[in-house]
Amino acid sequence: FKRSEWINYAIIEIIRIAVGSLLPGYVHPDEFFQGGQDLFFGCPSLIPWEFEQKNALRSIFPPTLLTWIPLTLYSSVANEGEGTITNKLSGLEILVLPRIFCGILSLIMVHAPLYFLTRTSSTVGPTSTMWLLSSSWPTWVFLNRPFTNGLETMFLAVLLQVVTITLTSPTRDQIRMFALGVLFALAVFTRFT
Repeated sequence: FKRSEWINYAIIEIIRIAVGSLLPGYVHPDEFFQGGQDLFFGCPSLIPWEFEQKNALRSIFPPTLLTWIPLTLYSSVANEGEGTITNKLSGLEILVLPRIFCGILSLIMVHAPLYFLTRTSSTVGPTSTMWLLSSSWPTWVFLNRPFTNGLETMFLAVLLQVVTITLTSPTRDQIRMFALGVLFALAVFTRFT
C-alpha cells in the first residue's frame, strides 16, 4: 500500500518537473530578467539596470544558483569543455535546463521538508499536503522557473524544518544555530529589495 502511494507520488513529481519545465510562454518577464539568461548569455544583450554595477539593487546569488551553475555543469558534461558556454548551448537548453534544475531543487528543498513537517506517527506514504502541493498549478509553474520567489519558497521550507527541529530539540546545538544563520543569510540575499 505505502509503496504504491510513493510510486504514484513519484510519477506526479516526474510529470510536474517534465511538463512544468516545458510549458510554453512565460508567466512574467522576470523569469528571464531574474533568471540570468540576460546576465550570463547576452539574451538580450543589455544587462537589466538592477544588476548594473552602478545601480546594483539585486544580488547575483539567485541567478548564479538557478541558471549559471546548472547550465555550466550541463555544458561541461554534455560538450566536454569545447568553446564557451554560449556557443555550446541552444536557446532551448538555456530556457529548459534551469527550469528542470529548479523543479528538482524544489523537490529537495520544499517537498522533503514538507513531508517531515506534516507527517504523523502513522504516516506511511506521502501526506495530503504533499499531494496538494505537487498537483497545484502554482507549484507546476513557479517552483519550476528560475524566479527569486521560488527560491524564497524553498529557503522558507528548509528554514521551517530547521526551526521546528531546533524548537523540539531539548538542546540548542551550535550546528543547528549555524545552519539557521546561513539559511537566513541566503534567504535575505535572495531578495533584499
